[in-house]
Amino acid sequence: MEWLRSRRIYLVAGVIALVGAASWLHDRIEDRTIIWTDATVLECDNTTVEAHVTDDGTILAAHLEPAMRCLLSFTIANDTGLDVTIGSISMPGAGPTANPGFVATALSPQINELVDAESSGPAARWEVGDPLAAGESIDYQITIEFREGGCTAEGISWVAEWPIVEVKSWGMTVTVPSEAEPVGFLGTQHTSC
Repeated sequence: MEWLRSRRIYLVAGVIALVGAASWLHDRIEDRTIIWTDATVLECDNTTVEAHVTDDGTILAAHLEPAMRCLLSFTIANDTGLDVTIGSISMPGAGPTANPGFVATALSPQINELVDAESSGPAARWEVGDPLAAGESIDYQITIEFREGGCTAEGISWVAEWPIVEVKSWGMTVTVPSEAEPVGFLGTQHTSC
């Protein structure tokens, strides 16, 4: 009986060690995979982009005008010390089934097709699969266009945590918090609800 008790102790200790290692790996991936934007976070054609002062600071905001087309540039850097894979990139509230005055339509340079709207809901979402080695970074751009019939009241609306990125490594999928600058849109007479 003593040998059975010893095996249980070793089994419990092994499970605790495994859970601890998985937790450490998750935290390392989440804390050291960084998403950021440069100073020219939002570049647009066929509209005006202006610095808009809010209680939280200054945000670049695009006026929602017909034929508006913007590029949101951002970088994902891997400072984890581990090789990872970019699993997905998403823009909550900017997908084909959402209803603001804008819609995210493409991710470049790698992916231009959205995941089926039924599976991603109101988020624009792309399955990416790009490998990202330790110490490396990848630059992306998301195309955001005017949505005909969309509803964004006049005034500024902004999103502080775009994009949402899922990173995979060692069988784990981790959602990485974004450190990108907020993105703003100004509702116009074309988007009034």
